[in-house]
Amino acid sequence: MRTFLCIFTIALSVHFVCADNVYGQTLKENNLSFSVNKKSLKEVFNQLSKLTGYHFFYDESVLDITKLVSIKVKDESIDNILNEITH
Repeated sequence: MRTFLCIFTIALSVHFVCADNVYGQTLKENNLSFSVNKKSLKEVFNQLSKLTGYHFFYDESVLDITKLVSIKVKDESIDNILNEITH
């Protein structure tokens, strides 16, 4: 009985120690196609949020969300898209 409890405890511990994939990482690794023409950054973030499932937070004192953005990308990472629309 002691051996069974020891093996059961080890098996249960291994289950909790093993890491599982994080869902956000899979999207970061996938490329997106995205296109907008003369939309505010706020609208662009809303569209990207619908497309990716990400929620974007920003400080309006640092980022001008009324700035109009035009972008057309094909098979780009979310990092590249965010860098392009915020610069």
